[in-house]
Amino acid sequence: MADLTKAEVVSLLALHGYDVPEPDLTEVVHRLNALVDSLKGLDALDVYHVEPVPVQSLRRQGHA
Repeated sequence: MADLTKAEVVSLLALHGYDVPEPDLTEVVHRLNALVDSLKGLDALDVYHVEPVPVQSLRRQGHA
């Protein structure tokens, strides 16, 4: 997936009611692309055979 452009980020922010001023927009675009890039690492995890466990059940048993 290619990096998000400024125009794409402005559109995404507008959908949620945000209007980021131009001086800050470059930083927002950079941080968002860095976040998306780092989350791609989760694709390499082999978790498809692991059953999800609710966090609350671990707390009740005293494991967390």
